[in-house]
Amino acid sequence: MHVEAMKQVYEWEHLSLGGKTTHVGKDQSHWAMNGRIIEYFRDCYPDIKEAMHKSEVFMRVHDYISDHFSRFRRHGFVKATNEKRRALVDFDLYRAVHHVFANYPYESREKIKPRQVLALAKIFRSIRRRA
Repeated sequence: MHVEAMKQVYEWEHLSLGGKTTHVGKDQSHWAMNGRIIEYFRDCYPDIKEAMHKSEVFMRVHDYISDHFSRFRRHGFVKATNEKRRALVDFDLYRAVHHVFANYPYESREKIKPRQVLALAKIFRSIRRRA
C-alpha cells in the first residue's frame, strides 16, 4: 500500500514539516524525497513516534535495495523499468529487507550482508509457494 502511494507522494511539491510549509517543487534530491516520505507517514499515523519509525524503516529498506540493486538483479529479485528511479522489486525480497530493518532497527546497513537477505528472500519465496 505504501509503495503504491509513493507514485503520487514523489510528485508532492509542498511539504508542511515542522509546522511550516516548504515548497520543494519538482526537486528529486535525497532531501526532498525523504521529506515527502516523512510527511506521508505522518499523514498515515497519528502517533508521531510510530510515523517516524515507519518512515525510517521505509527509507532504509529502499536505500538498502538501491545499494545492492545489481546483486539483487543478478539473482532475479529486481528488474529495472523504463520509468526514471523506478524498479520492480520481488515481493519476497521486499519482505526480507523489511523484516531485517523492522526487527533490527539499530543494525547498520553495512553490517547486513546481501547474501543473508537473499537467503531470507528465498526462504520467504519457498514458504509462499507451498502455501
